Amino acid sequence: MTAQRTTSPSTSNTAQARAPARALTVRPLTGLPRVKPGDDLAALLVAALAGNGLTPGHQDIVVVAQKIVSKAEGRIVDLATVTPSARARELADITGKDPRLVELVLQDSTDVLRAKKNVMVVAQRLGLVMANAGIDRSNVEQGGAEQGGAGERVLLLPLDPDQSAINLKARLERHYSVALGVVITDSFGRAWRLGTTGVAIGAAGLPSLIDQRGQP
Repeated sequence: MTAQRTTSPSTSNTAQARAPARALTVRPLTGLPRVKPGDDLAALLVAALAGNGLTPGHQDIVVVAQKIVSKAEGRIVDLATVTPSARARELADITGKDPRLVELVLQDSTDVLRAKKNVMVVAQRLGLVMANAGIDRSNVEQGGAEQGGAGERVLLLPLDPDQSAINLKARLERHYSVALGVVITDSFGRAWRLGTTGVAIGAAGLPSLIDQRGQP
């Protein structure tokens, strides 16, 4: 989707002394095909934007779900190719998860923060605290018998989401001749919260960390 920022006029002398108010318009993007490994994601986004009658403007932000980035980058793993370690089997017994999946989680993490029935929270190698290192089975096309049957393929996070955002930004800016921001998001669960929260795991063209040390 794209997020467009517009500035509204101030309505008083006091308001004029402050920074102008900003309105945020979010436009969902429909019509994207199923993304496959090796697909040109930037070209797919350009085609979908055109199909929705949208042309990004200067400083608009394009928000892209991690899943299609990972698919385009070929971050799909067949569990039939994974041999679980002793540590993976131990954690699988605790969590009730597939030991092959647990092995992939361990390979993509720096620390296991919590393991209990149906729960495995880790510090993912990118520094993200999340369940299962972000590895997902949902909406992942499965192979036939030669791939071990249904439910055997999983999707990992991009190797470098910031670089993925930089690459998309460069391609989109070259096509539209405007300065854009690109954010790659994933859905995180959080303790004591219902549902999930969209979290930026990669960004380019906008500040992702604001240093407020020394500020009240």
